[in-house]
Amino acid sequence: MKELVYGMDINCYRLRAAHVNLDNGKLEGDILEIYFNNKNYEEVLNSISNIIPRGSKIGISIPGVIDKNKLEVKLSINSRLGENVTLPRDLQEGGYLVKMSNDVVSEAHAENAFGIGNKDFALATYSTGFNAVPVLKGNVHFKPEFGHQSYDNFSKFICGCGIKGCLEVFVSGSGAGKMAQDYFNKNNTNNIIIKYGLDDFNKREGTSHDYNDLADYEIRSKIIDSVEGRHIYMAYDKNPHDDPQRFIRNLQLKAITESLNRIAVVYNPLDSIVLKGGLTDESDESKSWKNLFKPAIKAFHDMRLRDYSCNPDIYRTKIKEIGIVGGAVNWKKFIQS
Repeated sequence: MKELVYGMDINCYRLRAAHVNLDNGKLEGDILEIYFNNKNYEEVLNSISNIIPRGSKIGISIPGVIDKNKLEVKLSINSRLGENVTLPRDLQEGGYLVKMSNDVVSEAHAENAFGIGNKDFALATYSTGFNAVPVLKGNVHFKPEFGHQSYDNFSKFICGCGIKGCLEVFVSGSGAGKMAQDYFNKNNTNNIIIKYGLDDFNKREGTSHDYNDLADYEIRSKIIDSVEGRHIYMAYDKNPHDDPQRFIRNLQLKAITESLNRIAVVYNPLDSIVLKGGLTDESDESKSWKNLFKPAIKAFHDMRLRDYSCNPDIYRTKIKEIGIVGGAVNWKKFIQS
């Protein structure tokens, strides 16, 4: 008899959940999706209880420093839920059976169970943040946050952790957004990035601002704050010779290549590096896979040609909705342990 568990993937701005078959890692049924900036905390809990029956098993994949026993997140740098996230514990107290783990750890277990299997690999996530976890001889080895290594001590860009120059800033979508925001705050110019930010702002807020409204300082500031990494990557794909998208893309290309090199060297020997996260989605409209990761992977292999002992294969995960599956695998992992 197949075992179904609800997997729940909680990231910085949304929650997604679905039934997962723990025999094969496949999703069954529709995906529940909740965006935090559209709901208060009570509305989030009510939305979950309206869809998922009380008494159900829920496995949660969530970023940050977590306490699995207390079912709470002590610190999640990029989350819009803030510090001391108690959603997992509140679900448990509301009548659900809950297990949880750090997102990259959960997803590494999912990749190990339903992905490439017995090979030694590292799972690396490139999205709002960045992290990498090795899986050696079938065992997941959780390390300190890989993305908070120093990359550029002289950088002016502050990571979500509060420190300047972290690697995460230079390889993540949120970091690209910060760089573009800094550029437009210092340069009173408008290009296609601002247009993308303006369109998204109007859609989200239900407004109808146009370019003429950008002469208003307050409105322009709100539009600049709405600029995200995907806007930069979309702009580069359309106008690759214009700044700031050219500068930001080239800076991130170099940093992503270095991040792959660090993963390979620190966790050597590896058979492969498996990539996941929004920036590595080939179907994504931002074209970040084509314009960032394909050239970064080529540059990495060119750099490692003289050292075949430290030159792992690199490819995207083949697991659909690995965050949701990773959440559910918390139950499989705990049941087997």
